[in-house]
Amino acid sequence: METKLPPLQEESVSLNLDINFPASLAFLRNPSKFFSNVPNLKPNGCTFSYWSKGLDNLFIYIFNKIPFTDNPNNFESVPLAKGALCFFIQQTISSDLSKMIQNEASPKQDFIEIKKNFKKSTRLMQLDIVIELFDIYNSVRSSHPNNILSQLFTLFDEFKCVGIPLSTKWRSLLVQIFAPTPT
Repeated sequence: METKLPPLQEESVSLNLDINFPASLAFLRNPSKFFSNVPNLKPNGCTFSYWSKGLDNLFIYIFNKIPFTDNPNNFESVPLAKGALCFFIQQTISSDLSKMIQNEASPKQDFIEIKKNFKKSTRLMQLDIVIELFDIYNSVRSSHPNNILSQLFTLFDEFKCVGIPLSTKWRSLLVQIFAPTPT
């Protein structure tokens, strides 16, 4: 399948884009050079956070806007790059997902549509972590104590990230429940 690059609109170079910044020019001329910097978004959305973070890191580098994807209006703050951004977003998602955004005319709308469909709610993320906790509990007998502790401490960090910071008392209780007693 041949990919058609968006046209470079050099007549409006002065707006919000620093034309002296080589990464901006390189992106405008050939956005496909940057595909390898962003992981593809899979059809089930399981890679959404990696994809979004990859876009964020790349666009911070290219457009010097920090943080880029946290505010969808940033997509419209670089009007010169509108075509390149639409093309880039469409090429870094699964072909099954490109049908979802093919009618969208702006990178902001494309990103919002994708985010709306694949961003897990905080509640779902919390439930996923609780399910992981049960999985650890079920594997206690067959796992090495160091693996269990490592998994628990990872879960403690995940709980904190989704708004459930565990006190030291709760952490120690969970460790006592999950970690086997030394013999």
